[in-house]
Amino acid sequence: MKKVILFISILLLSINVYAQELSIECPSEAKVNDKVDCKVKLSAIEDVTEVSFNISNTFEVNVIPLWSHVESGGVHTFTKEGSESTTLATLSFTPKEAGDFKLVLSNITGAEPPSVTKAIKVSDVKSDNAYLSSISINGKKIDDFNKDKKEYKVTVNTNKVNIEAKAEDEKAQVNVPGEKNLTVGEQTFTISVTSESGNENNYRLTIKYELPKNTDNSLKTLELYNGSTKIKELEYKNGVLTYEGIKVKADVKVLKVQATTNDAKATFVENYGPREVELDYGENIIIVRVQAESGDTVDYTIKVTREDNRSNDATLSKLVVNGVPVELKANVYEYEVKVRYNETKSHIETIATNNASKVEYEDIDLVSGQNEPVIITVTSENNTKQDYTIRIFRLSEEESKIVLEKIEVVNYQIDFAKDKMEYDIHLRDEDTKLEFVVFPTDGIKVQELNNSNLDDGSTVILRVTDDDGTKSYTFNIIKPKEGVNPLICYIIFFSGLLILTIVIIIILNKKKKKKQAKLEKTEVIDDVPVTNEPAAPIEQVQVEQVQEPVKEDTIIGVEPVVSNENEEVK
Repeated sequence: MKKVILFISILLLSINVYAQELSIECPSEAKVNDKVDCKVKLSAIEDVTEVSFNISNTFEVNVIPLWSHVESGGVHTFTKEGSESTTLATLSFTPKEAGDFKLVLSNITGAEPPSVTKAIKVSDVKSDNAYLSSISINGKKIDDFNKDKKEYKVTVNTNKVNIEAKAEDEKAQVNVPGEKNLTVGEQTFTISVTSESGNENNYRLTIKYELPKNTDNSLKTLELYNGSTKIKELEYKNGVLTYEGIKVKADVKVLKVQATTNDAKATFVENYGPREVELDYGENIIIVRVQAESGDTVDYTIKVTREDNRSNDATLSKLVVNGVPVELKANVYEYEVKVRYNETKSHIETIATNNASKVEYEDIDLVSGQNEPVIITVTSENNTKQDYTIRIFRLSEEESKIVLEKIEVVNYQIDFAKDKMEYDIHLRDEDTKLEFVVFPTDGIKVQELNNSNLDDGSTVILRVTDDDGTKSYTFNIIKPKEGVNPLICYIIFFSGLLILTIVIIIILNKKKKKKQAKLEKTEVIDDVPVTNEPAAPIEQVQVEQVQEPVKEDTIIGVEPVVSNENEEVK
C-alpha cells in the first residue's frame, strides 16, 4: 500500500499543474463585415509570469497585446513584466462570410486548460437600400436627379423614348418602363426599386411630348455703330461666328450693337442681344448670343481694339527720403538711403514723371540699423505698375554727426583741405562774386562775408558751422590790372618780323634779275662782224660811276644796287 501511494505522489509531481485558468470573452454572434473583438483573460495573475498558445481561426486575426508579446513560429508568448491586468490581449478579426466559426487557442502553457474554443455564428446582413442613383431618357441623365426626390417632369420632342434607371445598391432590383411610344402631351411612368431586404421605393416620371421646334439660331444682320456712323470693318457673313481686326480710335468710348435673327421665333439671350457696349482701352470682346426656338444657342464673337493713347510711364522723376534726395537712374528700382539718428519715422516725397500716374506707399516707423523696405508703387495712366524698393538705414547717434567734408568754388579749382584756412583765387574779368558749394549739402550752416563787387585785393570770408563747431575760410582775390595786353604785343612783333622778311626776299629777287640782264647785253657786243673799211674814230667815252637813286621800296639799312664800270657802250 505504501508503494502505491508513493508511486501516485511521484506521478503527480511530474505533471505541471497551473493555478490560473485562461478564457476567451467573445460575442457568440456577429455579422458579415462587422469587426469582432475577443479578449484573452486569466482568472488571476498570481503565480503567473508567462503564458503561450497557438491561435487558429478562419479569418485573419490581429493581436493587440496588453502584456509583453512575442510571436515565433505561430506560438504567441505573453510575459507579465509588471502588468497588473488579467487581460493578456485582444484578438480582433472581421468575418467575410456567413456561417459557424470557431476561435481556438491551443497548446496553452502557463495556465489551464490546454486549449480553449469559442464558437461564433456569423450571419449575412441584407441591404435595405432601395434608392436609385440615376434616371436616363434616351441615354441622357436627368440633370436635377436626387435619390430622395421621387417625382420628375421632362419635355421631349421625339415620339419614342427609352427610360433607364440605375440602383444605388447593386443587389437591389429595378423595374423600369424601357422603350415607350409617346403621343403629344404628357404621360407618366413609374420606376420601382426593391432592396435586398424587401424595401421598396417608387419614382414617378412625367414626360411631355412636344412637336419638334426650329433649331435655326443664325443671324440675318449684324452691325456696329459709333453713334450714327456704321463701322465698315464689320461685314456680316452667314456662317461666320468670329469677327476680328476691328479698330477704333481712343476717343470712341461706346459702340452700339445692332442685330436681327434669321428665324422670327429665335431670340437673343438676355444681356447678349442688341445693346450699347462701353469699350475699355485695348481689346474688347463683344458676344451676341442667339437662342433658337428649340433652345439651342450659338455665340457670335466680335473683337474690337480701342486705341490706347494713355501713357505707360510708371517712373519717378523725384524721390526724397527724410530730406535726403535720391539720385534716380534709368531702369534702377531699388535704392538704399541712410538717415540720421533723430529720424524715427520715414518721410517720403515723390513726383511721378507723368502727372497722370498715381504713386502709393506707406511710411514706416524707423529702428536703428536696417529697416524693412518701403515699397513705392507707381501706376501709370494705362495701369502699368512699377515698384520701387527703398531700404532705409537709420544711423547711430555717433554716425549721425554732420561734419564738413569739402568746399568747392564753382568754375574755380582749389586744393581743399579741412585744416587749410586760406586760398588764393585768380578771378576772371567777368566775375564779381564767388559761388560756393559745401558738402554735405544738408545740415551745415554757411555764412558768406564780403562776397560782392570783387576786385584785386578783395577778401571773401566763408564761415562754416557743423557739429564740430564753426570755422572761417579766407579766399584772397587776385585780379590782373588794366594795361597793354601782352598777347597784343606779341602779335604786333611777329607780324612786323614777317613783313620785313618778305621785303628782303623781294629786293634779292630784283638784284638777281638785273645781273641777268647785263650778261645778256655783253653777249650781243661780242657778236658784231669785222670789215675791211677803216675804222671810224673812236669817240672818247668817259665812263662815270653813277649811283642810282634809292627806290621807294628800299629800306633804310639795306645797301642800294650800283651799276658796274663800263656797263654799257654808247
